[in-house]
Amino acid sequence: PKQGVWLDVPNNEYQFGRFGLDDEHSAASSFLFFSINTVFRQTVLAGTQQPLRKYETHVERSQRRLQEGFDSRGMETLSVFGVQSSLRASPGDGDLLDPHTNDEALFQEADFVALLVQNAQNLDFVEPWKDRVKLLLNELLMSYLERYIVPLGRSFDTTLAAAEALTPQRGPPGNHCRTVDCFLFRHLTQPHADPVPNWDTVAVAARVRVFLFSHSREEGGLFSDDEFIAGLCRCLAWLMGEVLEPASDSAKDSYRSNIMPADVRIAVGNDPELFSIFKYSRVYWDGSE
Repeated sequence: PKQGVWLDVPNNEYQFGRFGLDDEHSAASSFLFFSINTVFRQTVLAGTQQPLRKYETHVERSQRRLQEGFDSRGMETLSVFGVQSSLRASPGDGDLLDPHTNDEALFQEADFVALLVQNAQNLDFVEPWKDRVKLLLNELLMSYLERYIVPLGRSFDTTLAAAEALTPQRGPPGNHCRTVDCFLFRHLTQPHADPVPNWDTVAVAARVRVFLFSHSREEGGLFSDDEFIAGLCRCLAWLMGEVLEPASDSAKDSYRSNIMPADVRIAVGNDPELFSIFKYSRVYWDGSE
């Protein structure tokens, strides 16, 4: 029968199985087991002319999956992370931050292009997942601002005091550490030391300031400080680069030249520090991008 359901049974001698269904899909008419060593492109069943699987290059396989609407959100990866370590489990529904509106998005097309050139070896986003990847990345950044930055505006008046409170794991002055907190502290307090080429800091800063004023429900204070906002924008660009670089590696591991939502989720889940920062995004967990 042409109709059927494939099963994947990991870590077993017989890894794959297939139920053949009748024309009404109401009953199974056959069942086949295939060993882990089965070469499907060379296996032909009795009474058939074609092998079970047509040979495809990695590019052809990627293009076919796009055309078939293959789910590239990577939601199954999150389940695996949670099983492997409780430290990478969801913080719980009560702590998850709801999706934001499209109007609140911090990074736009040109911003992502600049960051992709710098951090993702010129890989790109691809239709039909392009807008979904951008939405997911923006949601990660907005959840970071809402969870960690908005409270700073209510508690601190200077960039240095806010930076010290935000980065408790940065180490003592002069320590050549490589933690996320070290980089965030440096970028927040030295916003112009390492600019991103072709990145419109002024436009991003305007959107960041609007977001902070909106979610803190107050104006003035720390969020009116241009140097703090400039440093914060540089932090966001750096964080985005830290996600895009391993996401591009994940894409290349799958022989793709484009980044999918699954690559972003893998990049965040594989890095304990990034995960601790971005884990409060509900979109990250429920795949609603």
